[in-house]
Amino acid sequence: MGKKSVQAPRVPSVWNYSSAIGGSVATLNDLPLELVLLLVEGALSRSDLDRLYRRGAPKGAPPPQRLDRTRVVGAIVGRALGRDDRGDADSPLQTALCQALDKRARTEIRLLDGMKVKQAGELLENYGGLKFAKQRARMIWAAFRHENEAVRTLGKRVSKQLLKGIERGEDTVRIQAQPQKSGTKRNLPSPDVAQLQLQVGRLRQDLEERDQRLHQMQKELQRLQAADHRAIGAQRREEAARHELDELHRQQNREGDELRATLRQRDKEFANVQEERDALRAQLNEIQTGPATTPTIDPRINQLRDERDAARRDRSQLQERLQEALRRLPQSGKGEGLVILLDLANLSAGARALGRPIDYSALVHRLCAGRKPIKVVAFTSGDPNEEGGRRFTEKLQAAGIEVRWKTLWRQVDGNVKADWDVGITLEALRWRHTADSLLLGSGDGDFVELVQQLQTEGLRVEAAGWPERSHRQLKESVDRFFPLDTQDLMPC
Repeated sequence: MGKKSVQAPRVPSVWNYSSAIGGSVATLNDLPLELVLLLVEGALSRSDLDRLYRRGAPKGAPPPQRLDRTRVVGAIVGRALGRDDRGDADSPLQTALCQALDKRARTEIRLLDGMKVKQAGELLENYGGLKFAKQRARMIWAAFRHENEAVRTLGKRVSKQLLKGIERGEDTVRIQAQPQKSGTKRNLPSPDVAQLQLQVGRLRQDLEERDQRLHQMQKELQRLQAADHRAIGAQRREEAARHELDELHRQQNREGDELRATLRQRDKEFANVQEERDALRAQLNEIQTGPATTPTIDPRINQLRDERDAARRDRSQLQERLQEALRRLPQSGKGEGLVILLDLANLSAGARALGRPIDYSALVHRLCAGRKPIKVVAFTSGDPNEEGGRRFTEKLQAAGIEVRWKTLWRQVDGNVKADWDVGITLEALRWRHTADSLLLGSGDGDFVELVQQLQTEGLRVEAAGWPERSHRQLKESVDRFFPLDTQDLMPC
């Protein structure tokens, strides 16, 4: 080919596909899909792949930064050759892909053009013994683009044995040399070939070191995935415990309501008996002042007295059952003092829009409104061991605020999580026995059910948050809502 792209005649191929590779696009279309994938994977840099991906990606496709190298290569090749879901080859993308391959293999193309066929064959054999790296991929592409049929045939033989070796799971491919005629003496390698062999050895060592680093990274990834699964399991157990606690409260409330309804019914029956007793007493007084008919009335009086005593015993038993049920219910709202729980992720989101951080010491002072808090806890996420985390913790602790950290963790799909909703809910439930007021520093609507449950148990619940970022139902449910504004921010 040299510096000009010419159309070579078609000749038979070992794969029964055309070997007319005078032009880059014709070369690409004539190669098997698995070989094109290996060539693109090995020869092109990540920046080349990202540029080609963006050029051929359909609307709505994820950006290349979110995909690994293998998926980017597969998307480019499938779109360029028409092997994707659409089934249509992308001619502009084909041309761009071939241009990128020619650009990256220009050194190898010039090297093969300056060699004789025999020297080119020795060079390709040396490259065939390497693991599939960028130098070998570029050299094979240069061989396919060569204008000499013998060099192209040798390139196809090298790539064919390479694919067979990969199918067998071999890391390297040994190229079988062409048989020599009897009586001929094998030429010693030239100085250029010896220099190339030295470079090949260095490349092999570099590739082995990279494989070791890749193995270590894979082990670290497996460890992080296992830790991620454990964290998800712990979160699910927390949610199950919360649901079980809520169901227990609902069941106890239902039993208490049933006992109270039964007691009210017994009270009505007892009142009716007392009315009948009073009426009989009035009749008895009238009889005592009139003719003596006591023997006929005494049995009725005794019967009413027995019914009255039975009703009293039933009422006493129902009162004992009600007291027992009340003792089993959690005792809420009987403590003293104010507890403040601050969701820093929710509060700081509104402050970032104003360009200044929150002055939490001044904010807590304003929310207390003259009351003395018995506990102030701030829930945040990040690394508490970093310099910024330590300074932040020390500053809030100096203001009497306890800081609880949760480390950020990455899910399998790549999303980052550090959710404190369950932790804040459990902390609020712990204080319902000993506090009489709880102030929730958050506008998150997920806490509406928590607020309603605490109020049902007799606890006064307040909230503080940015008005435009706070959930409407949360603001309506609490006993008092403190809107945050610029006075709660750090001074400029």
